[in-house]
Amino acid sequence: MTCQYSPIMRTNDDRARRAAHALRAYRDYTGDGATAPDEDVIDFLTDLRHYCDRHDLALGNCDRIAHGHYLEELTEEKAGQR
Repeated sequence: MTCQYSPIMRTNDDRARRAAHALRAYRDYTGDGATAPDEDVIDFLTDLRHYCDRHDLALGNCDRIAHGHYLEELTEEKAGQR
């Protein structure tokens, strides 16, 4: 299975807010209460690895693709495109 990317125009601030919202929802769902931001990311990534295992997804491949998209978005932001 491959990872899909949706090129909807968003700013990197929008993307960061979206991720923060997802992490808050994850933390609320787990009931872990207030934890350090890095702990939330680590716990979420750990669970995401389990999810990928169970759905036959290649997390490493998805992460490589996501990293490329991230670098493109940074470049576009610096160039004033987004």
